[in-house]
Amino acid sequence: MPSARHFATALIALAGAALAPASAAESIQLSNGDVLTVDIVDVGEDFVTFTHAVFGTVTVPRATVTFLSRPAAEAARAAQLETAVPPPAPPAADAPAAAPPPAAEIPAPPPREWKFRFTLAGSGTAGNTQDISVTTRLTALREVPTMRTFLEGTYFFGSSGGDKSDNKFSIAGRNDFLFPEKRYFFFVDSRFDYDEFNSWLYRLTGHVGVGYKLLVDEPFTLSALGGIGFNKEWKSVNDDIQLEGLLGAEGKWTIAPDNAIVFSSIWYPQLTDWPEYRWVNTAGWNWKFSNDSPLSLTAGIRHEYDSDVDPGQDHNDFRFFAGVDYEF
Repeated sequence: MPSARHFATALIALAGAALAPASAAESIQLSNGDVLTVDIVDVGEDFVTFTHAVFGTVTVPRATVTFLSRPAAEAARAAQLETAVPPPAPPAADAPAAAPPPAAEIPAPPPREWKFRFTLAGSGTAGNTQDISVTTRLTALREVPTMRTFLEGTYFFGSSGGDKSDNKFSIAGRNDFLFPEKRYFFFVDSRFDYDEFNSWLYRLTGHVGVGYKLLVDEPFTLSALGGIGFNKEWKSVNDDIQLEGLLGAEGKWTIAPDNAIVFSSIWYPQLTDWPEYRWVNTAGWNWKFSNDSPLSLTAGIRHEYDSDVDPGQDHNDFRFFAGVDYEF
């Protein structure tokens, strides 16, 4: 194999041939096979002295130098060039192009941790009486393997015959602490209500407790809940802080991938004012227009029974709405 030094020597020899005068230049071949074009200064029995355009004046042993005639020099140079590694040949015009490397797969974006829903529902009549009912709701849900967080804000407004008949605002939140592969979980919740037409004007409740998943496989899931908390009312005949229990169940019936019903029934016994209690029942239905659509039809009902109300107030509070959900 030719070495890099051989190539360098060949290039230098060609440069020397171009720079040296034609009348004095002579070709010699060294013992390593390199061919140089030089000007001979002196030829002795043991040494040869010559001048090279790059190396300058050089003296080498006589036995390492062979004087070449012009034909022999050209043959030696040709042999040096033949031993050089040829450059790679260009691809043929009709050769198939090399296949490009496979494109890297773009990973799918991770699922959103937070899911939001905005609900708008309403109804109205006109004629002998004018009735208007509007319901708006905004919810946020975050689910990860070890935690589930749900936030909700709801506003109800109604008028009948031009007079306000309903004006209620609620904001609620609940956090479940989950344990993968376990059926039990812990929870904490809180709720604030404003109701212009109730036996109280403001109410704040909060609870802590434990839940147990009785049924975990779709299409039907069911959990039991138990806990303890407080109930505080303002602008009420009973505005003391009440200690209350919590006992009930909640579940979900998945009718189809885009069609489900959620429900709950919770009993709140007043531990500091026994045997008074509250009983809250809810149900909601949601039907998406399609799997990829953010819109869905929705309906819900909430019933609360309060055994201890101001005189002249109804023990039952029913609320029903039907409208459109927008998920984002």
